[in-house]
Amino acid sequence: MHRLDAYAHASRLRHVHPLNKFAFVLAVIVLCLILDRLAVSATALLWMTGLSILWGGATPGFMLRLLTAEGLFLALSVVAMAVQVGPVGQGGGWSVTSTPTSLAQAGALFMRALACASAMNFLALTTPILELVNAARRLRAPAALLDVVLVMYRYVFLLLETLMRMQRAQESRNGYASPATTLRSAALLGGQLFAASWRSSQRMEMALQARGYEGGALPMLTPTYTSSRAWLAVACLVLATLFGMARL
Repeated sequence: MHRLDAYAHASRLRHVHPLNKFAFVLAVIVLCLILDRLAVSATALLWMTGLSILWGGATPGFMLRLLTAEGLFLALSVVAMAVQVGPVGQGGGWSVTSTPTSLAQAGALFMRALACASAMNFLALTTPILELVNAARRLRAPAALLDVVLVMYRYVFLLLETLMRMQRAQESRNGYASPATTLRSAALLGGQLFAASWRSSQRMEMALQARGYEGGALPMLTPTYTSSRAWLAVACLVLATLFGMARL
């Protein structure tokens, strides 16, 4: 997640308004779902991955690892559609069967879901979380929900840093030298991490109260954005390509 956040802040598309990128990503996802063609899904996957690398600034290795992790998760989800398991007659046996139709349906669903995931990757890799929250606030999203999103997003990084620091301290004391000590260290790590997160939340609550926070939207700086004809041209080209692939 550190690298994802770093790519979002260093992206060359950060100057584009988040609502424009959100509308573009939403249009790509809707087209993949409505047109329901394998060629459309594959084209959307290539476009979103290519834009994330060539224009967004993400490295090919990072995108490959990200898509591989998402692809493995999605592959496990479509197994039930590709393979049928059932009893055979009255003998009590079981059979595993699949048909060309079920495999085709599973493959199409996998590609469609992976294309939608790549579109969300593009948005996450080119837009920091604060700008996404600002865009959601413009869309009249509940202020309380946005505050929770910001706090939880920040706490993810705090917990990861605390976890890594505690784990390094345990490793320096041979806390993972054997299976028994590994279990004991893992149990201690979980308890200490919970206690540390609890204390951190209490400190944050006191800090907000000391600054007179009484609920409502947390104040944030609003960045400036510039209009880009190149971005508009590429967005229209991507959507036109998807429509064109649907006609093949």
